[in-house]
Amino acid sequence: MTSTSYKTLWQEEQKKTEQLWAEVQHLRSVIAAGPDGNAREVERTREIVNLEGIARHMRVNRYTPQQWRQRGLLPPVDFPHISEPLWYASTVIEKFVKPTRRVWYDDLEELLSPAA
Repeated sequence: MTSTSYKTLWQEEQKKTEQLWAEVQHLRSVIAAGPDGNAREVERTREIVNLEGIARHMRVNRYTPQQWRQRGLLPPVDFPHISEPLWYASTVIEKFVKPTRRVWYDDLEELLSPAA
């Protein structure tokens, strides 16, 4: 009975992860280049974030996005008729993250990993 080392298993999974990430990037480029406006709209609206979600994606203190909002730095909410402030992630990225040269992390799993 042969046992595979944890290192080997990790390396195999890491390779699979890299392949999947490359496929995701390829599909995003296909969607962006394609003529299908519906596909682009689905991609734009696929993720909704609240203030806590913004903090996690930007890896800042939990209350920092609240301060940004109080100072008028965040864009207007995308759902004004509900009590909790919610945005499409794409809105925050396009109207706040990119203009202020901040970083938005899509890989939240890395934060949750015990190895991270």
